[in-house]
Parts: sequence; C-alpha cells; structure tokens
Amino acid sequence: MVIELINEVAVRLALPVGARLHDVFHIGLLKKFHGPPPEAPPALPTIHHGAVAPEPERAVRFRLARGVHQVLVHWKGESAASATWEDVDAFRDKFPAFQLEDELALEGGRDVMWGQVYTRRRRARDMRRDVERAERVAQEQAEPAPRG
Repeated sequence: MVIELINEVAVRLALPVGARLHDVFHIGLLKKFHGPPPEAPPALPTIHHGAVAPEPERAVRFRLARGVHQVLVHWKGESAASATWEDVDAFRDKFPAFQLEDELALEGGRDVMWGQVYTRRRRARDMRRDVERAERVAQEQAEPAPRG
C-alpha cells in the first residue's frame, strides 16, 4: 500500500514489520493490484543466525534406531520428501511446544515384542549330536558298574 508520494516518480510503501527492504520505490516498478486486498501480509519465517529456522508441521512416523527413539518430521513449507529423522529427546528440547502424537507409546518402556520370546533354531547336526549324547548317557546308566 502506498503511504506517501515523495515526488513525481518515487513513492513510499507500507512494508511488513521486520522486512529488510528500503521502503521507497520508483513508480515504474509498481503495478496496479487487481482483486480484494489481502487481510494481512504472510508471516515471515523465523530466522536464526542468518538462516531460516525450520518449523515442524507434523510427526509422520516413529522408530527405534540402535536403541534411540526417533521421529520422522515433516517440516512446514517443505515437500514430504524433505522429511527428516530426528532424535526424540533432541527434538523435544528444540521444540518443547510441539505435541508428538505417539509420545505416550514411547514412554511406556515395555518391550515391543511383548508376549513373544525369540528362540534360536538349532541346526540338525547339533540336534543329532545332542540325541547321540543323550543315548550314550542313558546306555551308560543302564549298564551295571564293574565291581572290583
């Protein structure tokens, strides 16, 4: 929006707060706006140390990678392909206000394979060796010990 006509070819514009632009423009650079005026200018992204600080939009998935709980984060204004895996503890420290949907499931602390016990399948040769050993022991116990 034009605030002031400085001279025949220069105008002062109302820019969003924090915009790092000079507010005086040459008339030749301006075009007439067609349509309803916007209600408010879009918010500028947060800048941290000269770079745009990403903001999380939603938590997509959770995983346990090498004993560390991680969350797949979709970032605001980014494509789904740019989602990244973040450690849950570091993510909570960096974004304490962001609510992780499944964080209660992560804090349960129980085994994800609850009710299932893993047993290693034995090889056939190991099973044969154990059977032969058991038969030998049974045979030795059945024979009477020599008297001397």
